[in-house]
Amino acid sequence: MSGPNTPRQNILIVDAASAATTQLVNALHDHHLESIVIAESAAALEHAFAAPPLLILSELEQPGIDGADLFRRIRAHADTQDTPFIFITRLPELETRLKLLSLEIDDFIAKPYYPEEVVARVESILRESAVTPGGDVPLNQGFTGSLEEMSLMDLIQTLELGKKSAMIHLVQEPDEGYLFVDQGEVVDAVLRDSTAEEALDNLMLWLHGYFELTMQPVQRERRIIRSNRELLLAGAQRLHEYRQRSAQLPSVESYVARAADVVRPELPEREARIWELLERPQPIRLLVASLGEDELRTIEVIQALWERKLIVISPGKASDADLIASSMIRQVSESRQRSAEPYSRMASFFTRNGHQKKNLS
Repeated sequence: MSGPNTPRQNILIVDAASAATTQLVNALHDHHLESIVIAESAAALEHAFAAPPLLILSELEQPGIDGADLFRRIRAHADTQDTPFIFITRLPELETRLKLLSLEIDDFIAKPYYPEEVVARVESILRESAVTPGGDVPLNQGFTGSLEEMSLMDLIQTLELGKKSAMIHLVQEPDEGYLFVDQGEVVDAVLRDSTAEEALDNLMLWLHGYFELTMQPVQRERRIIRSNRELLLAGAQRLHEYRQRSAQLPSVESYVARAADVVRPELPEREARIWELLERPQPIRLLVASLGEDELRTIEVIQALWERKLIVISPGKASDADLIASSMIRQVSESRQRSAEPYSRMASFFTRNGHQKKNLS
């Protein structure tokens, strides 16, 4: 029988023994959390039923009983049905990530991981598990991330899966916009003076900015009538064309200028407007934003000027907007170092508060 000073094996790690798992065990121990590593999932299941752990960390890809099946069996057993469960695995595709969230897991962590990050998230979930059961996601909870890692389309699909309400603030310097989701349905979007539908069409093309998502009730008149499925289908088609055209140009951060040997050519209206904006070199992303129109059509116009060699790459000079963007990049980077990986942070919105689980099926 264990004495009062005998360490408890509170955390069950279901994964092959490796240098990474050894470092994780040591990091947990440093934070007064004892753990045991069991490589074989059937043995881990038997151990969990015999001595229910405080929390389970499991590799998703397992020989024999795979991680998803292990999770279902843990949830089906009376003694472990409320045990927090975290998957640790190589970052899967979006569809797989969404399926993982729908299993009602508490979190998942992408490999390779930093042991201290895993410990911080384990401690956070254990604190949450100690809260009195009941309630929903705390209001005004949110996180910041990069659109290069998690696009607006990813965010919409994830909020739809959980039928959650949120405001998403998006920034792609020098522009900013807002998207409003009510119980999983996109209801409104704001960008400059555009209509809601036009604003959403443009925001879904933003791939180089940053977002701040805040979970909150949304009480706005519905200005977007199309269903999420229609929006995402149209957005995917536009994004495909946008990427194809952008691939024919320098990067959006590249500065372009009027070709030195071209003297005020006769141009169609949109091309003429871009020509005027190039009185001094400008980065392509600022050109796209400055027109304030459909960004896919604007990229088409810039591509036409580029192909006819009317505009060329220029060394350029940092503008105020560039400095603002650099500052924001630094702030977001610092924020993300203190936070979990974006998909994992999103997962926390769909798990229980205390011992009450959310059904996302």
